Amino acid sequence: MQNSRAALARAQDKSSAFGEEEKILRAWEKWYNEAFASVMTLPVPPPSSALFQAVANAQKNFGKAANQNLQRLRKQRSRAKSKG
Repeated sequence: MQNSRAALARAQDKSSAFGEEEKILRAWEKWYNEAFASVMTLPVPPPSSALFQAVANAQKNFGKAANQNLQRLRKQRSRAKSKG
């Protein structure tokens, strides 16, 4: 999180900051989706269909939240551009 804040602080303008924030959100989304999927590789008996479903639901819900945040960010970027 600290690296995320530092990257945003280094951004020269709002447009650049929005671009950096989008990159950061995408990176976190990728990391969490990979983390959810890694549950399937834990050294236990083969994953059950219930576990597969739970992981798929977690990925779906996280993806929805990530997309909502990206939409919010894009709206903020659009408003900032229109204000000049």
